[in-house]
Amino acid sequence: KTTTAEMDSFQMNRKLNFLSRNKDVYGYSQSKKGFIDTWRKSEFPYLIPPIDMTVRKEEEETDCAYNSAFHNLVVDDDGIVSNATCKNKVEDDHWQEFDNEDDDNTEEEVYLDYAGSALPTLTQLQSIYQNGNISNQVLANPHSFGPAATRTRLRVERMRKKLLDYFHGNPDYGDKIDGSDKISPSSASLSWKDYRHPGYDIIFTSGATESLRIVSERFPWTVSSTLLYSHNSHTSVIGMRNETMKQGGSFRCVNLEKLHNAKKEDFTTWGKKDSSSEGTNMDSVEENKIAGADQINDHGQRQHNHLLVLPAECNFGGDRANVRQIIATARAASSSSMRQEVNAQKWHIMLDLAKAAATGPINLQQLDPDFACISFYKMFGEPTGLGALFVKKTSIPTLTTTSIIMKPTATSSISEFKGSMGHAETRQGSIGGILTTKADSEKIKKYESLLPLQHRQRYYFGGGSVDAVLPGVDFTYPRSWKQNNDNGSENDSAVNGNKTGRSIGSGSLDSLVHGTIHFRGIVSLLHGFREIDSLGGIDRISLHSRSLGAELVRRLTQLRHGNGKRAVIIYGAWANFDVNENQFQSLDVSEKSIGQTDTLQQSLSSIETKLRNAPGPTVAFNVYRHDNSPVGYNEVSKLAALDHPPLQLRTGCFCNPGACQEALHLGDEDVKNNFLTSGHVCGDHHDVIDSNPTGAIRASFGKGSIWEDLDALVVFIEKMFVKKYGLVDHDAVSYEKSLEKDDFNFDVQKKDSPEEVSFRARKCDRILSEMYIFPIKSCAAMRVSRWKINRRTGRLA
Repeated sequence: KTTTAEMDSFQMNRKLNFLSRNKDVYGYSQSKKGFIDTWRKSEFPYLIPPIDMTVRKEEEETDCAYNSAFHNLVVDDDGIVSNATCKNKVEDDHWQEFDNEDDDNTEEEVYLDYAGSALPTLTQLQSIYQNGNISNQVLANPHSFGPAATRTRLRVERMRKKLLDYFHGNPDYGDKIDGSDKISPSSASLSWKDYRHPGYDIIFTSGATESLRIVSERFPWTVSSTLLYSHNSHTSVIGMRNETMKQGGSFRCVNLEKLHNAKKEDFTTWGKKDSSSEGTNMDSVEENKIAGADQINDHGQRQHNHLLVLPAECNFGGDRANVRQIIATARAASSSSMRQEVNAQKWHIMLDLAKAAATGPINLQQLDPDFACISFYKMFGEPTGLGALFVKKTSIPTLTTTSIIMKPTATSSISEFKGSMGHAETRQGSIGGILTTKADSEKIKKYESLLPLQHRQRYYFGGGSVDAVLPGVDFTYPRSWKQNNDNGSENDSAVNGNKTGRSIGSGSLDSLVHGTIHFRGIVSLLHGFREIDSLGGIDRISLHSRSLGAELVRRLTQLRHGNGKRAVIIYGAWANFDVNENQFQSLDVSEKSIGQTDTLQQSLSSIETKLRNAPGPTVAFNVYRHDNSPVGYNEVSKLAALDHPPLQLRTGCFCNPGACQEALHLGDEDVKNNFLTSGHVCGDHHDVIDSNPTGAIRASFGKGSIWEDLDALVVFIEKMFVKKYGLVDHDAVSYEKSLEKDDFNFDVQKKDSPEEVSFRARKCDRILSEMYIFPIKSCAAMRVSRWKINRRTGRLA
């Protein structure tokens, strides 16, 4: 039997082996915060510490000496670590101060669900809730006026600027203008076309899901529109199709690899509505022939608006899309269509960056989507319920024009408005943004003839999203509509004689924000960015977390049963990734594909270069027994939660049904039957149906993860599910045959080959191969290798 000391020695050797291969990418050794082993325990007191680290104060000096020596071995070629000291000590009050009275479990845990949510460091939480500059600051509702409200608005705008800097979303002035902050197309009499890149504007949302909802609701769908998304899209992306179909449009779900290999002709085909369009709602088409009329573009063509939505990184198994290539192909299809066809197709692009932004760099200027969304809890862990929608400045009218010309008057038509509000010729002021004097009657006629009928659709509006509203009369101005028109926007050309059918005003993204924003949460984002900076930036976090993902895959693929069969099956991009050579063998997906700078340092180490081509730090897998039967994810999850230390995993399909289907080779009918006949829903206890898994297990890493986390998972799986010394346990018996003496004495002899054991086992109807006893409620199970049985009843003695 292996002793505890021997096990610790084996673990230390495993870690040293890992560090010898990954010292350039793991642990942030060159960062301001220092090597992760020095601060992991103090920043995450409830998580398992690095090996040989304890919280016993009498051992602190010993631990410090160990840390220094340990770092000298593995961190720096010169044998020096700048801050290998014990300055980050764990204080007892850290445990008490943030203790949850509803959770009496103080056992250290293994956290492997960073794709679900990041964890905030203790320093970050203290900066948010204890720092005097924040907790004592008076921040008022930004809709109010006064010093406190002004302070709030300034801090919110400061954070907007920080986000644009961080995600490279500022305008690129190029060589055409001097780059002054005061210069804009309106003030300098320039169009956004005069910029190399117009940059992005931001609205704060509750998260990526709300951002997707906003775009789906405000996008100018028509009966000719197509929503196109990859098969591995999040459920929140798939849900956008209902808005498309409501307007008579259709949707298509295309395999990611097919999108990578697509030509512009493919996008042209996908944009044409025919019988092959997936999900075409023919009933909706008939109902919305009037409500979904096409727009007329600047070239006098009917414009069919399409939307392509892509996840930059898949939350199921870490697959990373070559976003730049796909976007370039879609844009080429749009340009070709506008030059050659009577009915032009325009592809708009939205990126789901929720997963990719959590552990990797994003460059919006290089990616160049029309829209993009993120969730901050995926990045920082705190605050939750806060995200952002990035909208390319040239694409703002796509979302806001509909809010203006869909409700140009108090009622559904101008004639009805005149009937309810009085004669236009005698009223002064601005009504619906177009009616000011008697002379405007001609403009009304032009406007009424140019107004597409679908723009009479109405949307919800809330506090802060309107400039003017009357409670008793249908009279509403969206936020900042008049201000944009007063700036001399070219978008009022429709009423001034432009025959292209363009809208009257471009609106403001503020019209899409209803109610008070989460202003304290927005202000607290500053401390999350400081944490990233202290670790050397998001690029170092990317390499650190991916090194752990690659090591987990390497360790899991090495787990074999005694008969040589694999104990774990990996899904997604990691299944095709050579963890020994760290070369991606299927799709050429580099860091550039999600917006990294074009030129990387020439002095990158070999492991750095290889990890930049690796999938994201998310590994999806299933566990299999020695007979190739799957272990249900529910069983694995429950045993993991009861293990010592307990492990936090994610199981099911992770709100990504398409990637789950592909990984498990489940057809549409399989999923339907599982739901209709077995009542299976994502993540429930129906984890195996007809000997096939219905979901998977996911382990994901982030900025605070350490090698010990992945080691604990591998040790748990090996201990619980890997059978090394034979196909049947020494005391395995058949329940039905246990009353018969001959069969009860069935035993596995050491001389038996696996084939002989398997043949003998088949003579029994059922084999008891494993047994777990739960001696204490809510405590971990004990694996039992031998137990007495009552010969007469078959019950355990």
